[in-house]
Amino acid sequence: MSGIFVPSSAIFMIASFLESRGLNTIRTIGYDTHIDNLEYIRKGSIDFAIDQNPFEQGYMGLKILTEYLLLNKTPKPKYNSAINIVTKENVDYFDVADTIEYAV
Repeated sequence: MSGIFVPSSAIFMIASFLESRGLNTIRTIGYDTHIDNLEYIRKGSIDFAIDQNPFEQGYMGLKILTEYLLLNKTPKPKYNSAINIVTKENVDYFDVADTIEYAV
């Protein structure tokens, strides 16, 4: 096996298992800037994670709905949101605390 893709934020669980077994040659890829995922990226146990920027997605959805309901503004049929690829080289630019402060 040369790699594992986990289509959820739980890639840290796979990384932890592989690390505990000394299986450091298996590449790992997953989603989200979960705090545990960021730590395993820093350690090199996760190769990269795809950050879907959930705060922006939620914000834009509510903004579009509010403009439609209050301003009668017809939304565009399609909205594209950016994604980020988080690697060991750029992991420190993704601060989970920024996301968490909006969750309360």
